[in-house]
Amino acid sequence: AVPHIMAFHGSRPGLPVMDHLVVAIRSAKAATVYDLMGAVEDVNVLSSEGDSALVACAAVGRLDVLTRLLSAGASPDATSNSGQSALAVASMSGHLPCVKKLLDSGAQVDMLCGQSNATALIMAAQEGHRGVCEVLLEHGANPKKADAYGNSALGYAQTRELDGTRQMAEFERWAKIIEKRAQAIEAEPKPPR
Repeated sequence: AVPHIMAFHGSRPGLPVMDHLVVAIRSAKAATVYDLMGAVEDVNVLSSEGDSALVACAAVGRLDVLTRLLSAGASPDATSNSGQSALAVASMSGHLPCVKKLLDSGAQVDMLCGQSNATALIMAAQEGHRGVCEVLLEHGANPKKADAYGNSALGYAQTRELDGTRQMAEFERWAKIIEKRAQAIEAEPKPPR
């Protein structure tokens, strides 16, 4: 459809336009992506590998392209074949501007995603993205909603806090060891010159 555009680095000849668009979202300049978007008839169609253009934008934080896709009619609840929504992927990746845009565009805040049936809040909590969690909660996300393993965002956040406390204690222990070694080295007599 647009052969001169589809020849950019990272794209393979003979693929459907949506495949080229998804690859471009991940690696190409905005002008190339916009040209490819113009060649796509339906922005909600998945690539031949089951990727959604909107989910690809959310994964890499391309707010500019995400905004244009939404304006072109992309569903804010778009999912890839993996079952991951754009909101869940943006939340997991910590891309706060994309999260805000998707929520403002009507994305379901507590949509269950993937085999784990995780919500965007669960994914953000697992990765420790506090700012994303706060925005999701402001938009009505349920912190007690459980995934397929019976864990909630609240549980993941508590586990992450406990892990952080343990890491801090381990860091402090190592800092004391290093400080003692430095003092021992300083106490050694200076070599003769």
